[in-house]
Amino acid sequence: LGGGGGSGHANNGTATGSTNGGGMVIIKTGAIIGNYYSILANGNDNLTVAGQDGAGGAGSGGTVLLATKSFCTLNVSVNGGRGGYQDYSCCGGNPHGPGGGGGGGGVIWSSSSFTGINASFTGGTEGLATNNSGTKVQFGATAGMSGDTLTGLVLQGSNGLPSCYTNLVVTITQDTSICLGSSTSITSSGASAYIWSPTTGLNIATGATVIASPTTTTTYSVVGTNGCESDTATVTITVISSLSPTISGNTSLCTGDTTTLTVSGGTTYSWNTGDTTTSVTVYPAISTTYFVSASIGSCSGSTSITVTVNCTDVSITEPPCGAIYVPNVFAPPNAFTPNEDNQNEQICVYGNCIENMELFIYNRWGEKVFESIDQKICWNGTYKGKLENTAVFVYDLKATLKTGEKINKKGNISLLR
Repeated sequence: LGGGGGSGHANNGTATGSTNGGGMVIIKTGAIIGNYYSILANGNDNLTVAGQDGAGGAGSGGTVLLATKSFCTLNVSVNGGRGGYQDYSCCGGNPHGPGGGGGGGGVIWSSSSFTGINASFTGGTEGLATNNSGTKVQFGATAGMSGDTLTGLVLQGSNGLPSCYTNLVVTITQDTSICLGSSTSITSSGASAYIWSPTTGLNIATGATVIASPTTTTTYSVVGTNGCESDTATVTITVISSLSPTISGNTSLCTGDTTTLTVSGGTTYSWNTGDTTTSVTVYPAISTTYFVSASIGSCSGSTSITVTVNCTDVSITEPPCGAIYVPNVFAPPNAFTPNEDNQNEQICVYGNCIENMELFIYNRWGEKVFESIDQKICWNGTYKGKLENTAVFVYDLKATLKTGEKINKKGNISLLR
C-alpha cells in the first residue's frame, strides 16, 4: 500500500519516471520491547531532475499496521515523497511541469487510542521547475495530501497465528523465602513466550521456568505474550541471611510451677520436649534447659532457654496428670553430656503424678543399656559400669498415672562426650 508517483509529461518522447511508494509494514506481536528506532514506510523522494519534459511524481506514503498491546513509545513515519524537479533554464518557453508530491500514508492501530504513538503522515512537497530566467516555480505541481490514522482494528488469527485479544492472564509462583546461597524455581503460565527482569540471579532470562538465586530480596517481573497480547506478573523472593529464633516465657519458677514457652522467628518448630507447636507448657522439677529448632523453608536455626527452679511454694497446685516426658535434647542441642560438669548429666523421667513406670533405653543395635522402674533413678550414660561413647539411643517409657491413665512414649536420646 502506498503507490508510486506518475511519470512526467513526454513531449519529446523522453519521460522522467516516478519513485516508489512506501509499501506496507505489518507488526503483529504481543509486545515491542526496547524499540529505539522509527518504523518507516515513507514514499521515496523523486531526486531525478527533468529537462525539457515533465518531471515524475513522488511515491506516496505506505501503510503501517500495528497489532500489539505492549510497547515503549513508537515513532511511525508514512510521509509522502517529494515531487521531481525540472530544469528548463536551457530552453525557451515555459516548462512542462515539475512532479507532484506523494500523498501521506496511513497508520492503523489495533487499540482505540493512539497514546504513546508518534505518527507522521504528511503529504510530500511538490517539485519545482527552474525556467529560462532561473526562477523556481510550481507551474501547476501541488503537494501531496496528508494521510490519516485508523484505530480499533481487531485482527483475527489465521494460518496458525493466534487470535488477538483473548484476555491473556499470566500467573506466577507465589512469593517465597530462601536462605542466602540457596535457589528456588519460579514458574509462570498462561502465555506462549516469557521475558524475565531483572536478570540478576536468574539462570536464564526467557522461558516459563527460571531458577532464581538472588543474594538480596528481589522482585522479579515476567512479561508473557501469546503472539498478540501481553500480560505481566511479579513474584518476590525474600532472602534470609540467617535464622535467629527467640523464646519468651517465665524462666524463674518455684517447685510445682508451670510455665508456657513461646518461640518466634520461624514457620515450623521442633522442641526437645517432642512438641512441634509454637508454644509448649513445661513442668520442670529441677532447673532445665529447653531447646527448639526453627525453620523457614530450607533455612534453620536454634535457640535455648533455661527455666530455673529455685524455691518451694507449698501453695502451688500440682500440674494436671499426663504432663510427663523424657527430655531428649540437652545442651549442646540434641544431646546430653554426662561429663561430670554438673550440667545435663542424666536422663530422667519428669512428671508429678506417676503411680508406676518402666523406662528402657536401647543402643542403635537394639541392646538394652538401661532400665528403671523408679522415677528417682536416672541414666548417667553408662552401661555395665563403663561410659558409653557418643551415639543416639532410643527410650521406651511406659507409665501409669495416679488417675489410672496409661502413658506410652518413645523417642531418641543423643549422648555427647
